[in-house]
Amino acid sequence: MVLTDDRRRDRMLPGGPDRAYKAMGWIGLGFLVVGCLDFGLVWVPPQFGNLEWRFSAAAQGLGTLPVPTLGLALMTVAGFHARRRWWPVFAGVASVLLGLAVLGTVGIWAPSVPPVLDSIPADQRMGLYRSLGRMAIQSLAYPLMFGYLAWMGLRYGPWIPSR
Repeated sequence: MVLTDDRRRDRMLPGGPDRAYKAMGWIGLGFLVVGCLDFGLVWVPPQFGNLEWRFSAAAQGLGTLPVPTLGLALMTVAGFHARRRWWPVFAGVASVLLGLAVLGTVGIWAPSVPPVLDSIPADQRMGLYRSLGRMAIQSLAYPLMFGYLAWMGLRYGPWIPSR
């Protein structure tokens, strides 16, 4: 028996592409939960009076954000393709909250930069400058990404037609 291309594809994807998009949405939710837990655990136990802790916690916190960002993007795309309204809307609300968390992280990190710079000898600052550059780029990039995901999810998510 010879299978045509359509039948072979259907056998490879039980339920078709819609099932794959649904799985992608649930995997995105898993990434979001795991990434947010990682971000939250960076701040435990809090030592806000310690400058080095604030600096390193902020750097580690921003370093954990690729996973929840990927989860939000997966949920948004899957929601649009699988026609599930709540995924993009939920991802939009979560994007707003994560964007505010990034801005709060920057607010904790920025005042600790000058004292940390003063405490390190000038000949040993190259690694610190790299960290500062990375933090500055992430401080700009993540709010922009979260803003875009929030706009997509909250602007277009409620208008997804149901099947």
